[in-house]
Amino acid sequence: SLSFCLMQVNHWQLASKQPALTAAALAAALEDTSRGNEDEIALIAGITRSQVVVTLGNAVATMALALLLDTIFGLFTRHRILSVAKAHAGLQQIHPFGSLTVVFATTTGISLWLSSLAAGWAANWSAFRSLPEAIRRDERVRRALGGRGAENLGDFTEHHFGGIMGYITLGMLLGFLPVLLDRFFGIGLEVRHITLQAASVAFCWLPLFDVGLLGWREVGWSLAGIVLTGVLNFTVSFALALRTALRARDLRPGERKALWRDLRRTFVARPGLFLGIPSK
Repeated sequence: SLSFCLMQVNHWQLASKQPALTAAALAAALEDTSRGNEDEIALIAGITRSQVVVTLGNAVATMALALLLDTIFGLFTRHRILSVAKAHAGLQQIHPFGSLTVVFATTTGISLWLSSLAAGWAANWSAFRSLPEAIRRDERVRRALGGRGAENLGDFTEHHFGGIMGYITLGMLLGFLPVLLDRFFGIGLEVRHITLQAASVAFCWLPLFDVGLLGWREVGWSLAGIVLTGVLNFTVSFALALRTALRARDLRPGERKALWRDLRRTFVARPGLFLGIPSK
């Protein structure tokens, strides 16, 4: 949660969280039906394209950094960060079909969506209660921080309160919820986030490579698990965000079906529009 909040105050963005934050933009696009569903589909395609690019960049950069750290660690300690047994178990856990990757990646996508709801609720609550303005005018705050400090704190609250609450929620969901469910209810829920899994897989590769147990098959299945994790993280969080937008505009069932139908037809006819592949 702390690292997420540092990202927020430095105006950085968690790439995997962006699809779940698009409900407001989608809802605004749904207001204009004069062009059918063209605007909505164009917006969804743009979100998908950007997500493909940032997800690929995140995975490649994270894996490269993990391999570099493991190599440096080995030069100084003469052994890897993970043992061979733990590395072998780690690759088994990310296997797309031989593990619960589908379930865990889906629940992680739900967590991403829930954190976006928390961010939206907090931002709306702050605006409804005029929290930033109250901070700027509060006499106790002005005495403690001065007039300039109170203004700065009010501005900070206006721009970052919702985002910070959303990121705290995400950190708690990813870090605390699995422990809570396991310790109190015996439910073995795990986090399957694309960036975390990419780093985990990279840490598993070198120990197995050293003893000759890493082949193309193991590399291929682990990469397939990473791709599946990223696809589920994105599609689940984005589908829930889209459903939220549809409900926010109170569209009739026929209009909702028409949007989904047009979206499927466009994807089948022009997949490159969504995947960032130039058309011929």
